[in-house]
Amino acid sequence: MDRRLKALLIVVPVICAGIFGAWLFISLNTQQGSMVHENFVHYVRGNTDYGINDFIDNSDGTITDNATGLMWSQADSGEGLNWQETLAWVQQRNTETYLGYSDWRLPNAKELQSIVDYTRSPSTTSSAAIDPLFSVTPITDEAGDTNYPFFWTSTTHLDGPPETGYAVYLSFGEALGYMPSPTGVYEWVDIHGAGAQRSDPKSGDPADYPTGHGPQGDAIRIYNYVRLVRTEKAAYNYVVVDTGQDACYSNTVAITAPSPGSAFYGQDAQYDGVQPSYLDNGDGTITDLNTGLMWQKTPGDKATYDEAVAAADTFTLAGYDDWRLPTIKELYSLIDFTGVTGMSAAESTPYIDTVYFDFEYGDESAGERFIDSQYWSSTEYVGGTQVFGVNFADGRIKGY
Repeated sequence: MDRRLKALLIVVPVICAGIFGAWLFISLNTQQGSMVHENFVHYVRGNTDYGINDFIDNSDGTITDNATGLMWSQADSGEGLNWQETLAWVQQRNTETYLGYSDWRLPNAKELQSIVDYTRSPSTTSSAAIDPLFSVTPITDEAGDTNYPFFWTSTTHLDGPPETGYAVYLSFGEALGYMPSPTGVYEWVDIHGAGAQRSDPKSGDPADYPTGHGPQGDAIRIYNYVRLVRTEKAAYNYVVVDTGQDACYSNTVAITAPSPGSAFYGQDAQYDGVQPSYLDNGDGTITDLNTGLMWQKTPGDKATYDEAVAAADTFTLAGYDDWRLPTIKELYSLIDFTGVTGMSAAESTPYIDTVYFDFEYGDESAGERFIDSQYWSSTEYVGGTQVFGVNFADGRIKGY
């Protein structure tokens, strides 16, 4: 059986804060393509060009995205590094005036997600989930198969404990989990999908995680790859909004902003991107003044994917009837990495601006985990039959 299909036929023991909860059944009606899983929805309208890249090969080892105004290194690091080593590696490239520039940085979570190509995957295009203008070093994954790496970002993921000990990565290959098959045999399967956003420990030994980590056995690599970015010009129609992260972190604690040349210099909070800017229209809608997208302020009840798609056709709000389910790039534009995942809802902060957007955690009285606050996108995973979504309770992208 194909491992991308195995991922759909699993029974997952839910573990939250070290407590075994109910069994969560993730299943799929493959004839109808409808997810049994139910998520929230924020419908969107406007700027249908948002999330569409416009890459130009500069023929000098760099790629410019005219849509975002970002310039990227065409090649990756060619080897895996831990997070501290990654930040040092970027500083060294600037010392060398790599490819003619000395202002490279490690991309933040939103910048790196902007170059994911969700029409590609190892199982469908025999490639990483990125435009073929870029080169990606292949790896041998936990299952012994050819795959593509996780790539570090400069964004700390405050999802602990310890809350400062993880950094965000984007998976440009299959995002594996060690899961039981229907016969009870554990295997590595593509549980989250190429294009998922998760987090890895900033340091440590991957050998300490032979069966992954967490309720879905996420593969832990720690030594992830790097792609450099710099700002070349103003964005055109795809404004990558800042993550909101405003503090610096070592592998274990919050720290004073490091100076150039010192350890941990060059992380998310040390670069000011386009700051979030919303307008509450007073009619149940929120306009993002950066992206040009208008959002539904208050999500309705949770729905299956098919229900969410169907409801968009008849949804009206504030006099508009052209609402749609957002793409994964549109939806991810709302994520705010000042969010914190604690041991309970009371100890956590959502990964979305709750000044403007209504938010609720999962209903624990109904058997949900408090982190069950996932939202549908319209982006279906080409490497399987999942649909990507964003969890604004724990700050992740995965396939459902």
